[in-house]
Amino acid sequence: MKDAIKEKLAVSLGSAPGTEAEVVYAFVEIRKLLERERRKKDFKALTFFCDWVVHVQLNRGSTPDMLSVLDERLPKLNLSSLDDIGYDEDLHRFTSLSGLKDELERFCQEMELPANWTTNFTSWYECVRLYGEVVRDCALTVNRSGCAYLYIQRIVLTTTEVERDAHGVRLKFDWQFTLSDGRSFQLAQIAKYL
Repeated sequence: MKDAIKEKLAVSLGSAPGTEAEVVYAFVEIRKLLERERRKKDFKALTFFCDWVVHVQLNRGSTPDMLSVLDERLPKLNLSSLDDIGYDEDLHRFTSLSGLKDELERFCQEMELPANWTTNFTSWYECVRLYGEVVRDCALTVNRSGCAYLYIQRIVLTTTEVERDAHGVRLKFDWQFTLSDGRSFQLAQIAKYL
């Protein structure tokens, strides 16, 4: 028996995405496969980013797990000076999307799907650039009723192409985190793609 979701994903992930719709479609199909295979807890970051493409308010599934990881890290940062909160590896993996890349690559390997989106620099660049466009107008808010998150209330991601030349492309991820007490801080990550 053929697996329709895997067949569709094999086509989608086999070449670089060209439109926002292609990125949304792939992330929705990935989310379906994660749910069907009961693997959401094994791929917390991937599930989080899949959920974000279709929801602007998150309060269920493994999204709480991912937000719990971030909430756990925030008290360890210097939040008294929101202009310089210091470095944290887990927060960096989240904001640079390297955690997403690693989990998407592992997902593709385990599901026997093409990993082109993560192994090809151009494909990964297009994936994250288009992903940023999809969620740009979707500030992620956290439904706090009955929620154990102490800090995160809202997350905004925007991506900006900083530079394109013969040596590659630089893409900037601008993150704004609003905390439950109303304070907010911004983080920026710049990634270079060959």
